[in-house]
Amino acid sequence: MPNVGGTELPMYYYAKELVKKGHEVTIFAANAIKFKPSNLRENEVMDGILVRRFRFFSLPFYDQFFFSPSLLPVLLSIKTDVVHIFSWLPSFYVLLPFLFAKLRKTPLVLYPQCYPERCKNYPSATKRLVGTFMDRILGPRVFKRASFIIALTKREADFYKKCGVNNVEIVREPIFLTAPPPKDEISRFSEKHGICDDDVVLLSVGRIVKYKGIDTLIKSLPILLKYNPRTKLLVVGEDSGFLSQCIKLVGQLNCKRNVIFTGLISDEELSCAYEVANVVIVPSFFEGYGRVVLEAWVHQRPVIVTESVGLAELVSSDGGIVVKTGDSDQLAYAALKLINDPKLAERMGKKGFQKLRKEFTWKVGAESLERIYYSLSARSEKTRRTG
Repeated sequence: MPNVGGTELPMYYYAKELVKKGHEVTIFAANAIKFKPSNLRENEVMDGILVRRFRFFSLPFYDQFFFSPSLLPVLLSIKTDVVHIFSWLPSFYVLLPFLFAKLRKTPLVLYPQCYPERCKNYPSATKRLVGTFMDRILGPRVFKRASFIIALTKREADFYKKCGVNNVEIVREPIFLTAPPPKDEISRFSEKHGICDDDVVLLSVGRIVKYKGIDTLIKSLPILLKYNPRTKLLVVGEDSGFLSQCIKLVGQLNCKRNVIFTGLISDEELSCAYEVANVVIVPSFFEGYGRVVLEAWVHQRPVIVTESVGLAELVSSDGGIVVKTGDSDQLAYAALKLINDPKLAERMGKKGFQKLRKEFTWKVGAESLERIYYSLSARSEKTRRTG
């Protein structure tokens, strides 16, 4: 896939499973890579999924609106049983399909991944203003008019219910259970990044942006190094404008030898990173879901997450530890607890893995979507007949 992210991945894998079940699936998307215009093929079949990409214009005050006039006639020409919108970003690709579904009286399923507090973490004043309007003003009005809303967490579902939405169901975003990489690959990864066998490795995965809380995690290092000088923090992810501040903080705390910034790495290398880690930490100030938690459990690693991470509601005492958001001391002592008790860490990692095997497969997720689609389609057909 040209774009890989929290929206693209579930949309692709759900569509792939639905095609296996005999459904026809079409995905409409902007012809973009990382929010920038691209020259990808306008029509492409990927694993049985028809992907249609449209050229767009960026608005001067908000470059992610993706205004695509050519999308309208295509929407008007298609026949579909269900419209499923996989986003709630301020975008033409969200608002126009919503209007289309309501005008055509086609069942509409929303997958908004919406939390009112997220707009506080947007980088620019314009995006915070637009985000506040979308999430707090327009959102509740739109959500009540959807046929069905899918939430990723209980906290998200509770928000929609407060908006007056009755048809809400929690469908956890699944993940693939992959085998660990060969030992020689793990060894090469460790050697490349200067990680030794007797090092204690704390892993953080995600874009390096302020709301991800990397600086809070770095601030926990002095306490950790006091108890174990062999502690290393492995930070995996591309810079989104906050790396220089993190590097400066590392220098101020005199722990340059203990922090490794890998930048963006391949999936194979990421798998190695999870394997060398003793503990995986998600220190975010906001995380609607927290896919890193699931990735850590795939590798049977315990996690430490802040209470602001969506999947914190599943972590509790099963697969890790939940700490107060922004509290570097709590992060440090939670990490020490797991480092000093390897059996506890192993037990938590295994519990997380067992949870994945039971609840987090794409097959189970697709079956939930299929059941929702069939229910809405049947209800719509009944309404047409009686009407």
